[in-house]
Amino acid sequence: MFSAWPIGAEFEFVYIELIIYICFVLFTVILCFS
Repeated sequence: MFSAWPIGAEFEFVYIELIIYICFVLFTVILCFS
């Protein structure tokens, strides 16, 4: 996905994006099992 290791702001953006993705997955799982 990246030609080189993300550094600085790019790394922070990827980290935030990963957290949002995990929260979305957890929310979807909760809805499915509700």
